[in-house]
Amino acid sequence: MNKVHGKSKNIWNLGTIQFTLIVFLVGCAIYFVFSEYAVARKSFFLISIGSVLYLLVNLLKNSITYRQTGYQLTGNAVIIYHGGFTTSEFTVPLSKVQHLDVEQTFYSRLYNLYEITIYTGGDNHTIGFITIEEATKLKNFIIELLAQDGGKFND
Repeated sequence: MNKVHGKSKNIWNLGTIQFTLIVFLVGCAIYFVFSEYAVARKSFFLISIGSVLYLLVNLLKNSITYRQTGYQLTGNAVIIYHGGFTTSEFTVPLSKVQHLDVEQTFYSRLYNLYEITIYTGGDNHTIGFITIEEATKLKNFIIELLAQDGGKFND
């Protein structure tokens, strides 16, 4: 199994911290606008506790998810492993691939990492975060196999 890059945890953690800060700031706004009401003070307290718990649980989950996330190339499929507290294995038959995207998110630019998304008839699967070399290699591998099978591909 090919593992995602080690900095993936950092990218996931930055997303978690961003979400937590937004929720906390909304709680602060509610508190300061409606501070004269007891329910606003209680809501702020609950939002603060919830935000901290969310942050801690997701930082732990991101570390566990990293250990069990990766992909594997076979002759006719890409197998994607994604885990955390539970693990999933997705087999994407190359004959069903319709489109590929290689992209960088805001936080992945900080580490020069990329995601590749594989689109099939009714679903899509993302492998992230990997180096541009790995993403290009994976994309070219899929395109070459489709070309050998005479399949039509929309890049």
